[in-house]
Amino acid sequence: MHACGHDGHTTALLATCKVLMDHQEDLPHDVVAVFQYGEEQAPGGAKPMIDASCLQGVDAIFGAHLWTPLPLGTLGYSYRELCAAADRFEVKINTKENANIIAAEFVSMTQQIVSRFSKPRETLVITLGKLESSIKEASITGTIRHFNKELHKMVLTKLQKLM
Repeated sequence: MHACGHDGHTTALLATCKVLMDHQEDLPHDVVAVFQYGEEQAPGGAKPMIDASCLQGVDAIFGAHLWTPLPLGTLGYSYRELCAAADRFEVKINTKENANIIAAEFVSMTQQIVSRFSKPRETLVITLGKLESSIKEASITGTIRHFNKELHKMVLTKLQKLM
């Protein structure tokens, strides 16, 4: 469950902006505050926002996210990636054969991608979260979560070959 509390994010960024504005004359650089919409959905709102030039002229960016496992009043940070990239995909099967069998085989083969084609210490998760099927058609929806773009490309290639 994704329960970060968007009202908490809004409050935290607005409070940060207030403190920064109170000390604006001490800041050596301009500050741009950005709320990313749809961050809990793959692929989220970052790409459309970047395409709309919201980061034009920005030299550095810092992201923040409420993280409920941390005790109240604790600030956590990471020098590396903290949250995985996520992509959503949907596969449609239309056939004169039995779509149920084809969908079941797709699910089975997809689950082997992580175990057979990634290293044990690489973070890669393929989730098939929804499968709707009848005799003639099927729809499978899933997500890919990763920290490595090359791994992501490999997964997309393997998924395309399965179809």
